[in-house]
Amino acid sequence: MMNFAAMKFTLFYTFFFLVSSQLLMGQNPGGPGKIAGTIKDFNTKKNVEYATVSLYKGPNLVTGTITDKMGEFVLENLSPGMYSISVNFIGYGSFRKDSVSLMPPNLQINVGTLFLKPSEKNLNVVQVEGEKDLITLDIDKKVYDVSKNLTNQGGSAADVLSNVPSVNVDIDGNISLRGSEGVIILIDGRPSGLSGSSRKAILDGIPASSIESVEIITNPSAKYDADGMAGIINIKLKKDRKKGLNGSLALSAGTRDKYNAAFTLNYRDKKFNFFTNYSYRYNNNWNDGYTQNAFFRGDSAFFVDQTNQGLRKGGNHLARAGFDFYPNQKNTFSVSGSFGYNYNTNLSTNSYLFMNSDQIGQYLMDRNAGETRNGLNYDLNGNWKHTFVKKGRELTVDLAYSGNDGPENAQYENVMYDTLGSWLNTPRARQNTDRISSFGITTAQADFTEPLRKNMVLEVGLKGTVRHNDNDFRSESFDFSSGEFRNDANITNRFVYHEQVYAGYFTFSHSFKPQWGYKAGLRVEQTFINTDLVTTQEKNSKKYIGFFPSAHIAYKPKAGWELRLGYSRRINRPWINSLNPFTDYSDPVNLMTGNPNLNPEYINSGEFNVSYTTKKHYISGAVYYRYTKDVMSRFRRVDSLEAISYTTHENVGYGQSGGLEIISRNELFKWWNITANINLYYFQLSSSNTFGDLNNNSISGFARVISNWKFLKGTDAQLSLNYWAPQAAPQGVARSMWGIDAGIKRDFWQNRISVNLGVTDIFNTRRFAINSAGEGFTANVYRKRETRVATLTVTFKLGKQEVGNRRNRGGGGGGMDMDEGF
Repeated sequence: MMNFAAMKFTLFYTFFFLVSSQLLMGQNPGGPGKIAGTIKDFNTKKNVEYATVSLYKGPNLVTGTITDKMGEFVLENLSPGMYSISVNFIGYGSFRKDSVSLMPPNLQINVGTLFLKPSEKNLNVVQVEGEKDLITLDIDKKVYDVSKNLTNQGGSAADVLSNVPSVNVDIDGNISLRGSEGVIILIDGRPSGLSGSSRKAILDGIPASSIESVEIITNPSAKYDADGMAGIINIKLKKDRKKGLNGSLALSAGTRDKYNAAFTLNYRDKKFNFFTNYSYRYNNNWNDGYTQNAFFRGDSAFFVDQTNQGLRKGGNHLARAGFDFYPNQKNTFSVSGSFGYNYNTNLSTNSYLFMNSDQIGQYLMDRNAGETRNGLNYDLNGNWKHTFVKKGRELTVDLAYSGNDGPENAQYENVMYDTLGSWLNTPRARQNTDRISSFGITTAQADFTEPLRKNMVLEVGLKGTVRHNDNDFRSESFDFSSGEFRNDANITNRFVYHEQVYAGYFTFSHSFKPQWGYKAGLRVEQTFINTDLVTTQEKNSKKYIGFFPSAHIAYKPKAGWELRLGYSRRINRPWINSLNPFTDYSDPVNLMTGNPNLNPEYINSGEFNVSYTTKKHYISGAVYYRYTKDVMSRFRRVDSLEAISYTTHENVGYGQSGGLEIISRNELFKWWNITANINLYYFQLSSSNTFGDLNNNSISGFARVISNWKFLKGTDAQLSLNYWAPQAAPQGVARSMWGIDAGIKRDFWQNRISVNLGVTDIFNTRRFAINSAGEGFTANVYRKRETRVATLTVTFKLGKQEVGNRRNRGGGGGGMDMDEGF
């Protein structure tokens, strides 16, 4: 099989060959003719800058340009003939002028002033307008502008997601969508290493100030990967579209040594757009918690209480750069890349109190741990978009490589005491561990769009994805007889995971009459998985093919109203760590092991959505349902004699979940608007007889209310309230939780300087607690991390503030085009 270096070289060589060929063939033929004109707004009569002007000869696209600051355009080097001019710009309806004669002796003409009317109807997209915190609705997704969220300033991507409707982020950084953790996270439309074990580290390294919007896709069409039970969250990073040289600098400082700096720079002209940014984040966070365990064997019982305290500190560097090149009207060439480095130190102490059946203490044990983690993550993306002579026909090619790697080192020491705190005369167990891991994902994708008839579009595409993970774990313990560390043969292991997914899809969309539209498609994915536990030479292979249909229907009965119905079939493949059959001994009384025979989950998901939009109000109600086959779940069993629990992963049965979600935004006054999100859902797990105690069902939900005020010109304030209801968990129930965040911002010097003060979890109420029980045990768990943080952020804006042409493209810094209209 071709190795990764050769594969990446071959893919990118092919990419540049295709692009350079098209650039050579895509130039317009020369000629003596010239057509000029001016574009203005029909209502205001103001000049429209950066409008796209396209010139057609019959059905063939000849050339094009964009208007300048005065709204003027010039099309040159034209051959004599009859032409049509098409004008387009975001927020306006299309304009077309036919029968433009360019014949001798009049080979240089001015068509005068052409007027664009603001668009009033668009079946595919609805925008709920506000102070740029708008909600955009597409046929299968919602887009939330988060660039002005005041409570997240100085935070990370994880903090941003915690304030997006439908999304929850728990104490460990695990992300769920509508109550399900089976969600795929993308950055600019690409995985960016987020399928690996370092998802939290990567999200922590992205500053909130660099995020422009978040897309929530709960029922993706067949064009998207079939991964993810709950759907897809796409984080879109900022890339300035203003003409000329622009940039910004943001500096933040938070309580208890938390710092953040972010710098962006962008240069744009008619042919090029170059962007770069750099950010640094330093965090210092504490955490604590306790667990009360009870173990039963017949009529006897004994108890173990565990308390833990920890401190995590470290930093993240992240640099991004890229450019877009527009050689002509038919081609767009984009390249972008990023490089990140993170370092962390974790210090923790776990204390265990072992008690008899009368809950009288027998002895104590402290497990002290010091961990250091250093990681690299990197991305390289290339995109080429080509438009053909036939209007609407286009081809895009995307190539990407993303990876992360780095060592983790830890030192552990176990110390035994009596109940009075005196050291027992027993050897102090000492252990050193090293983990060297590397993760890489290579993708190659081609998408072709073909307009068939009026308002009918066919999309087809191919994609190949290769994931590779190499996890080498080494452990050694101190031998008191020899006075040196020796290898732990029963713990040291190396696990290698290799996955290949090859997919093809088609979608067909049709909008008819003013009110109706639909989109249907099918995706086929062939999966090959190979795992190798190198230490024991235990190898496992799996291959399976999946068919994933999707369908979406939209109907607008009258102005402001919209009904949408969607269905998709999905797959949730096992995470890499859940497949490793070697046992994790990092916590000596709670052992964990993977299951290489774990099968993927298959999900059938449906959703019905009704929305109503006016200039000042928006409300959306969705009813959704998911049926999951071969549910993957952790399963815990207890050895009562040794007071040790063993946790593994199993396919335990089938699950059903559904719910009602309401999202609204209301502008009560010009200076006050409220966004609210309520999600009520139920979950039912039906397991086989082997895992009978995993049968569970519950009704739960969460609510989020964000209130925004404008007190004075240039002053904004925000208050956010979050509540999570009790929720069922495997072999237990998680308790309720709530929290309040607040922020205030003031702009100075014509908005070129902004000062923002934000406080998260004002009342320090966010904590995780769960009560669980199974055969032979009960456990009550409480965990808390530092969530009450005050952050002061100062932002400086550089350069011009006029918005430039937002030309549609498939790649570059903005990433793969995720738009999914009809």
